[in-house]
Amino acid sequence: MNRIIIYKSLPLCVLVVFAAIAGAMGGFFTPWRWVMWLAASAVVWIFGRLLHLLTPGTAIRSRLLYVLLLLAMAPAFVATGTGDFSRTMPALFLLLAFIYSLVVVVEVGSRWRWVHIIALPIFSFLLLFGLKNDLPWSEWSFSNYFRRSFPTAAYNLPNCLYLLSPWCHIGFFVLLPVLFVVVKKTDFYLPSKKILATGVVVYALSMGGLPVQNLAWLLPGYVVVLLLLFPAWDRFVAYGFYFLKTHWMYLALGISAAVQIVATVLLLFGVF
Repeated sequence: MNRIIIYKSLPLCVLVVFAAIAGAMGGFFTPWRWVMWLAASAVVWIFGRLLHLLTPGTAIRSRLLYVLLLLAMAPAFVATGTGDFSRTMPALFLLLAFIYSLVVVVEVGSRWRWVHIIALPIFSFLLLFGLKNDLPWSEWSFSNYFRRSFPTAAYNLPNCLYLLSPWCHIGFFVLLPVLFVVVKKTDFYLPSKKILATGVVVYALSMGGLPVQNLAWLLPGYVVVLLLLFPAWDRFVAYGFYFLKTHWMYLALGISAAVQIVATVLLLFGVF
């Protein structure tokens, strides 16, 4: 029961914690920041709903740890949700709302299916409108994949390698590549998951041609990848608690959480 209460209260916790972080950095009373905090809490809420929709019957502990460690505590997510006003968080919520409607239409077929059929083109239009106006598409070029210096800034990696940041950058969940050890082909059997996997590739290719690197712009792809990898995480947690003593498993997860917190502080203060 306690885990269920914590799981359902996570969006509210995100709102409070993000507001506290922004307040500590002197931005508590900036009106637009409340929009981001509310959007971030809505993202956490709908992300949890999608996990249940895509993988029903999974343990609440597994979903709770996943949402908390890999999303709510991801440094890039926290930094985006507590920084200066950005449309990334509202766009992320729209994306997950679109995915929720897509899954209901393709997989569930509930009595509310017609509502989601109507919602799909609306969400699509809003997302495409946002992408069209917020990103420098006029400067898109295939050559940007192999460049790391642009007129506005210079970076450490060319764009083609920077796109892999969610797998190895401390701004995300650094242990994410471990999940590929336990991933199975059957994890992607749902038609909606195949659509999402295709969407991630298209999005990454689109971002790679832009003459700028921004961790916040990688969040949409990162979140979709998290939805695809949750069965692997659920398997990893089940194996861990079965083969290891419980306190060793919680110690490993606690160390992961500590790394997330340290990385968040470093990212918020512009260390990397």
